[in-house]
Amino acid sequence: MQTYNGILTSMIKAILFDYYGVLRPDTFEHWLATNNLNRTGEYHLLSEKIDTNQITTQQFFDGLSELSGITAQTIEQAFASAPAVEQPIYELLGSLRNTCSLGLISNGSLHTRKRLTSDKLIEYFDAVIISAEIGKIKPDPEIFHEALLQLNAQPNEVIYIDDNEKN
Repeated sequence: MQTYNGILTSMIKAILFDYYGVLRPDTFEHWLATNNLNRTGEYHLLSEKIDTNQITTQQFFDGLSELSGITAQTIEQAFASAPAVEQPIYELLGSLRNTCSLGLISNGSLHTRKRLTSDKLIEYFDAVIISAEIGKIKPDPEIFHEALLQLNAQPNEVIYIDDNEKN
């Protein structure tokens, strides 16, 4: 039985990662914390709407501006300058890539795939499922079923890593 840092790789066919908050700092959470705000109420609703592609990025920034009193342009600049992926993440993904399939599920906007590409992360993954592209957000089972389908795996063959316990 083959192991990788104690993981039985013969039993694990794939590892699924969340993007924001696991592989990359959560841009929205970072902005909220910087401005002493919380992802509750209207802020949470705006997040769900952009993550299911019900509103555009501009509508998202305009909504945040209306709620916070901060200009949409300032908010957009803050999102663009959010913390980046740290080097150990690339090393981890590179090592894991040799042992099993890797997938990513993200509650994210249509901009998420572009960010994955600019972060040079997309190349590590065999499956990438972004909520705005399929209109479902975690913890909806459909988003996980899509990942399993793309990875050709069963639930008992996959490890899922997320920063949100409810997912």
